[in-house]
Amino acid sequence: MSVMHFWTRKLAILSLFALASACGGGGDGTPPSTPPFGTGASKLFVGDAGQQAIGSSSNSNPPQGTAVIQRVVSGANTMLDSALIDFAIDAPRDRLYVTDLRSILAFDNISAISGNVAPHVISSFGPSGNFVGIDLDRNKDQLYAAVNLGTLSQEVRVFNSVSTVNNVTAPSRTFTFPTSFLIDVAIDTTPTIPPHNVLYVYHLNSVTNLTEIAVFDNATSLNGSVTPDRIITIGESYSSGNAAGMFIDAANDRLYAPRLGHVMVFDNASAKFGTVASVTGAPSRTIDLPVTAYTNITVDLNANRLYAVDNLGLNIIDNASTVNASPPTVTRALASSGSTFMAVAVKP
Repeated sequence: MSVMHFWTRKLAILSLFALASACGGGGDGTPPSTPPFGTGASKLFVGDAGQQAIGSSSNSNPPQGTAVIQRVVSGANTMLDSALIDFAIDAPRDRLYVTDLRSILAFDNISAISGNVAPHVISSFGPSGNFVGIDLDRNKDQLYAAVNLGTLSQEVRVFNSVSTVNNVTAPSRTFTFPTSFLIDVAIDTTPTIPPHNVLYVYHLNSVTNLTEIAVFDNATSLNGSVTPDRIITIGESYSSGNAAGMFIDAANDRLYAPRLGHVMVFDNASAKFGTVASVTGAPSRTIDLPVTAYTNITVDLNANRLYAVDNLGLNIIDNASTVNASPPTVTRALASSGSTFMAVAVKP
């Protein structure tokens, strides 16, 4: 297909993704009532596109059935909309970063706040451009953001001292590489021996328009036009039904990455390359999910639990680091009427 036709389709996908989520939840922007359940600090956070809200609970391992939401951040002051693409949590600072296509927002005291709370605006766009996946480098207090700007322009932006900046007009660093569409980023700068300094970018190949993960060494110095050091080729077309969020277990060099109806788990991730059907690029395990069209994933490393969110609910799987194929049990916490889940984060 032509480049223009491809980009028209891709931009339409993102627009439809947001609109379908909002309409699918049946929400009219009215925040749901907060049920009188418990008062403990929130640990589980979901982006609710139907209610244009962040819902949270002190129970990060809920039972089967409708999800219990104890706190709701919603209202005009929050600037939240129906395109809650991705979350990144800074647990020590109790701060949640949210990307909603046009802005990157940060909410302080996220485990305790509710109501019509104004965020810090990390960065925002004018009439064009979309922030999609984000990830936080907690070691260096830097936020990495995947950005799609137009038909032929995609870049990764890096914001320094992100816990203290507000309404940044220009990132600290920007870099580009050959791609037709960016989806998500995952950063690993763990001070191991030898130290990690690796960035993973989930994107579409600039020629085939199929999914792959670009792997960059020397992540903290990337700037300008760069070339991936390695490529993990997934080879699927991207649509709004696919998951958008990778997760890196940096201490164990383990990457969790989405695929239709599955989560691929790459051990020794920083050395992987080639197609996922090859010896060098194959995932160590593939976790089967009960839904195909899930929208985001995260892992609670302390509890070793995988969370995969879809518009109708949240799927929770134990033994994330070792489970393979179909998990023996999946806890499914359903979205309540009028809610449409899109993003998820867990505070240990």
